[in-house]
Amino acid sequence: MAQDTVLQTRLGAQLARHLAGATTGYQRLDELSMNLHERRLKLYDRLGMGPLRVDLVWSDRSRTVYTMDGNSNRRAGYVTGQSRDPYGNQLPDQSAAQRAGAVSLVGSYQFQNVRNRQAWVRAARAQGIPVHVDAPSATRLQCRWSGTALSCHTE
Repeated sequence: MAQDTVLQTRLGAQLARHLAGATTGYQRLDELSMNLHERRLKLYDRLGMGPLRVDLVWSDRSRTVYTMDGNSNRRAGYVTGQSRDPYGNQLPDQSAAQRAGAVSLVGSYQFQNVRNRQAWVRAARAQGIPVHVDAPSATRLQCRWSGTALSCHTE
């Protein structure tokens, strides 16, 4: 989920429809629900209540965060840098392309097994983060910021 922007957009649109109650299948009723939901979110914005935050917890305990406000164009927006794997490790996503997102990935990562570590490594590499696997059976990773780039290696 953290790597697929098309899926993020589709899920965001479905979340918005669900949150608005626009799932009846009747076009006029669903449209009315979406309009009322947009107005409610704009009211929240005016009252300073901020955007609506949706924390999705998947069956494997991984997490994805979406937000929606009065200007969301009928879809919840994926929040970059907030997705977590089942063990609480931040998942690399498109935020890794910016300095702040890359720096937020600095730290140690512990995985339950090599397969989970490999999934994280694939996600990191998909975002252009070099990961050196010196110990194929390692379940720990360390990511460091050099001042210009993020790199990770097994421990």
